[in-house]
Amino acid sequence: MPEKRNRVTLIDLDGPVFSRRAFLRGTVLGAAAAGTGTLSACMPMMPPQAAAPAPAGPPMVARGLPRNVPKAVARYQDRPNRGQRCGRCMHFIEPGGCEIVTGRISPQGWCRYFEAMA
Repeated sequence: MPEKRNRVTLIDLDGPVFSRRAFLRGTVLGAAAAGTGTLSACMPMMPPQAAAPAPAGPPMVARGLPRNVPKAVARYQDRPNRGQRCGRCMHFIEPGGCEIVTGRISPQGWCRYFEAMA
């Protein structure tokens, strides 16, 4: 009569004999389960943190926009871009400044931080 085999055990005349694969699988799974329980028991329970309110101040700071950006980084140009120009931007400061870009700014200029006035 042929020897009866299945995936987990080998049946011998003396009774069930565990295979090496089944033994290793059980050992690894048991160690993982024990480690997970141990780690979760060691972690302190902390209540969830409430989101911090947005800081008061100029809108550009609250939205995380940069300050003192060089013209090259802002891709500033002295001419409008498709109808967008610094004179119509919410960051433009009369007569020739900007909240974001450093240096002298032309009202006819444009940069990548352009935001139309509301």
